[in-house]
This record gives sequence, structure tokens and C-alpha cells, in this order.
Amino acid sequence: MKVKFFWKAKKCEDFVVKEVASYPNGENHFLYLLVKRNLNTKELSKKLGFSYAGLKDKFSLSFQYVSFEYFFKESELVKVSKSSWYYLKFIKTIKNKVRPGFLQGNKFLINIKNFPIKSKIPQVFINYFDIQRLSKNVNRGKNLLKKGLKGYKRLNWLKSFIVNAYISYLWNKAIEEILKIFDGYYIEDKGYEFFILKNEKNLFNIEKMYFPLLGYKVKLDAFEKEIYKKVLKREGFSLEEIFEKLENLKVKGDYRKVYVQAKDIKLLANKTFIKFFLEKGAYATMFLKHLQAV
Repeated sequence: MKVKFFWKAKKCEDFVVKEVASYPNGENHFLYLLVKRNLNTKELSKKLGFSYAGLKDKFSLSFQYVSFEYFFKESELVKVSKSSWYYLKFIKTIKNKVRPGFLQGNKFLINIKNFPIKSKIPQVFINYFDIQRLSKNVNRGKNLLKKGLKGYKRLNWLKSFIVNAYISYLWNKAIEEILKIFDGYYIEDKGYEFFILKNEKNLFNIEKMYFPLLGYKVKLDAFEKEIYKKVLKREGFSLEEIFEKLENLKVKGDYRKVYVQAKDIKLLANKTFIKFFLEKGAYATMFLKHLQAV
């Protein structure tokens, strides 16, 4: 069975995200709270020159911590366009610049009015990469790897992002391959399909809590090799070929949790909003996909 993902934000305030992080006191960097509406974190960072821990959805109202190497201002409110603005507020001085290692996770407040949710809300869900990572980049990343990018010793930020989007897609498909032994269905969102278990408790029956993202520094065991060989065969790659290409491009690889838990879940305002916490790297929209009644 395949169903479409019904949730969509109509305005930025339908998707509110706030970072949870801890930054030790110090004197080397200046910590600020950045509140932004309908703006891209990376583009704003390029313009203003701050460091950040995570990219937040552009179409959202987001609260995140950033740092400058100098005292920027006590505070600043800037209207970029009719629908876009940002606000910066100085918090304190810190020892190190803001980076992902300090980020613990994110709190979310999401409008679910008219969104069909299950009668029993699952807390554990599959930690797929969502379309924010995949959209428009999977085929581009695959094509870059097919070309081999000869002559590149290191990828620039954009090419690295695109290649890693494809690696993320392969990870999704590997996890799907593992989970297909259980009953489930597909949620389709903007051309991408995600296999969802009918009973999320089956996640506790799989042996792998973490599964590798491909890269030249990652060592696969026999089971992981078999799974990736199946996925890569459908993609037109061999395992040996993909590892050679990733080593040439200095893509190291990583390990990612197969499933994560949403915490502090609360339905608010007569079930119009849902509030919850996710550890870093997990997608709120993926939790919503598991929430959707089918």
C-alpha cells in the first residue's frame, strides 16, 4: 500500500523549531540567539559571518544559537522582505565557536490541524533522511559519482552536500531492505517513498541500532555488505566501485541510528498542535510521516 504524505505548512508559524544546546562560558567567542522567519541558515551565515550548529528549515520560525568571533551588536532586528526577517540577541561569551558537537537536539511545535494522526501516537520511528536532504539532490549526487569527478582532491561545500544527499538516499534504501521482512506500507512525499512499519515495536527486533553511511573509512560487516550490494545493484554500482569513488573524493562515511525516539510529546490547543523533542539529526517531518493515520 502507498499513501501520500498529507502534512504541509501553510505559514512559517506552522513549523516552530528551537535548538537545545549547552555552551561553556569563555572569552573567545560571542554567543547569540538567532530567531529567523523564512530564511536560509547557511545564506544568512555567509552574509553575517556567524557559526552555527545545524541548518534549520527555511520555511519555518526557528530559534537557534550562533556565534561570532567579535561582538556583533547587543541586538538587531532586520526585515529582509515582506515575509522574511531575523532577530539576533547577544547571550554571553563562550570558549569555543558554535558547532554541531554542542547541539543536543531540537524542540518542535507543529500545527497538525486537519492532519490525520494515529489514535496511538508512536514514540519510536525510523530515522530516515527526509526530503529536505534528498529533494533535487539524489540524482545530481548519483550523476556526480558516475562521472567520478576526476581531478578533485576535495569536494567544495555544494558538491559535498549533493554527494552526501545520494549517500543518505542509499542509507534509506538499505534500512528499507532490512525492514521489509515486517508488515508495512509506503508514504510518498514529493516523489520519494518511505517504508513505514505497521507496528513500530518491530524496530526493537532488529540487531542493528546503528547502520553505516557509506564512505572510505567505514568498515562493513558481512550483513551490511550484502544489504548494500542489493541496493547498489539497483543503482548501477558495485560495492567496490562506490568505495573507490568515495575514497577518491575523501568522503569518510559515518554511522546513523536506525531508529530514534520522540520525547516529551504533547497535544495542545484541542489537538491543533503537537509538541515534542528530537535528538540532533532526526527529522520532525519524518516523525509526522510515522504519525499519519493511513
